[in-house]
Amino acid sequence: MAVQLREIPSPSTPTSGKITRLSTLSWNGRLPLHGGSPSVISVSHTSSSPVQSLSSTSTILNQSYSSTPTHYHATSFCGVSLQEKKDLQELNERFRYSLCTATEADGTKGLEYELKILKEKWGKETENIIEIYNEKLESLRTQLDSSKTETSDLVAKYYDYDRKWADMERELVYLRESNDKANEKVSKLKNKSIDLKYKLEMVEKMSKHHISEKERYKFLLSQKREELTLVSKDASVKTSELLKRTTQCERLQDELRLLYQVWERNKKEWSVLADIDSAVRNGEYWISYVYVRVCKIQDEYEKLISEYKEENESCLRLQIESLRTELESYKHEWSLAKDERDRLKEECIDLQAKYDQLEVKHSKCDGKYAELQIQWERKRDKCRRFKSLIEQLRQQMAVLTEESKVHLQARTTLENEIQEYRDLLSTIEKRGIKFTVIGTTQSGDGNDSDPQIITVNSLNRRVEKTHRKEVAIEKIDDEGNYIELQNLTGKAITMTSWKLKRKVNDKKLEFIFPIYNLNAGTSMKVYPESQASLKRDKIDLVAKGITTWDHSFTAETLLLNEHGKDVARYTEQLRDS
Repeated sequence: MAVQLREIPSPSTPTSGKITRLSTLSWNGRLPLHGGSPSVISVSHTSSSPVQSLSSTSTILNQSYSSTPTHYHATSFCGVSLQEKKDLQELNERFRYSLCTATEADGTKGLEYELKILKEKWGKETENIIEIYNEKLESLRTQLDSSKTETSDLVAKYYDYDRKWADMERELVYLRESNDKANEKVSKLKNKSIDLKYKLEMVEKMSKHHISEKERYKFLLSQKREELTLVSKDASVKTSELLKRTTQCERLQDELRLLYQVWERNKKEWSVLADIDSAVRNGEYWISYVYVRVCKIQDEYEKLISEYKEENESCLRLQIESLRTELESYKHEWSLAKDERDRLKEECIDLQAKYDQLEVKHSKCDGKYAELQIQWERKRDKCRRFKSLIEQLRQQMAVLTEESKVHLQARTTLENEIQEYRDLLSTIEKRGIKFTVIGTTQSGDGNDSDPQIITVNSLNRRVEKTHRKEVAIEKIDDEGNYIELQNLTGKAITMTSWKLKRKVNDKKLEFIFPIYNLNAGTSMKVYPESQASLKRDKIDLVAKGITTWDHSFTAETLLLNEHGKDVARYTEQLRDS
């Protein structure tokens, strides 16, 4: 809210034959009004006290009050001696002392004494001074009451901000505790996630081990099956050889049977020969010859039969023995192969059972792995949610920290302003300054986009400030040495490519901002090139190409953003009479 402070003129007194003493006090400060942002106000004050003149012409004695001891400057008077000037200064001092005495005490003894001295010194033209003093005393009392009321309001606002600051600190402590609890939960979840990862790795290792065992058993089963096929092939080969040997034995038995048949036939022939021999023996002719011949044939035949029989029997015996041994060996190998096949079958059955068990375990491990994976996904989602919550809490804590810093800065500013206001009130109580607060000067419906207009009246000129709650032109040096800008928002503003235009009489100046950021709640000064070289402290920004901002009673300064939109305006003009 903008505040306009305007002087109240003194009670009208006759000016002919009077000397008017003017005292001016100007004070610039920041006062938070109606809970809004601090606004810049300027107090201008003029107090008058009529004293009798030494001549018929009107002469003015200017006296200025400031924070330093009071300094008096007396202008030249026509036809007035130095002693009379000293007497006039003494009278002014007594007038100031009488004013202070009037504000402290309700009696009029001091005023009567001063009136008596004035009557003795200057005559009877000062009879109305008691009325003037009484009016001034009443105005000062009303002014003091209003100042006390505003001071109480400011103190209430100060306590309100202090309470808000305490609430912010408690909220910050609560947020820190919640942040610590969230960090503890996150650490617990991290430990659980580490345990789950370890279990998952163990399950993966077990599953890999089971898979390797399964592959190994598959490989062994394939080897055993190959061995079984080889043994079965070998057994089939041995069986075929056994069948061949059996056929050979049968063939040899057939040959032996044939030999036996031959032997039977020869035996029959021998029986025939025996019959012939018996028949011949019965005859007388054939007795000797046939007998000898038959004996010889019988011997040869027996010899041949015995030789052939021995050869056949030995060969057959050897062949039969070899066949028997081979048959026994084949039977033994067949029994061994059969036992090996049975054993391999049993091993295959055991391996199949183990393989089925491993399949069941692997399926269980897969199910457990899937469950652990689902749990891990849930824990990870929970951790992500907690992380996002922690990030939100951190952002809120950062925002609250920034707000607490802003409130702390506002609190410090308020304390300084209250102290300045108290100093002002003490000065008001001592010097008797008159001012009034004249409403608000905000235009529009009160939106952020509506301009804020602040009107400040000084002794000889009128200054009007206009801004849109972003950046305001705070001050322009009376000598044109700098222009001060202030950020009124709670965030930094980028002022790159902004323009600062100033028109002094018919002279136009324009400056385009380089890359520059104005921090929240801070101010900066733009110096011309001629003043930048003379400054020893830190320089915010230098307007290159501009030697001076110039000064005059009539001037206008504009601040435009990068889109050419009017942001702030500072108008100086002569004050209306």
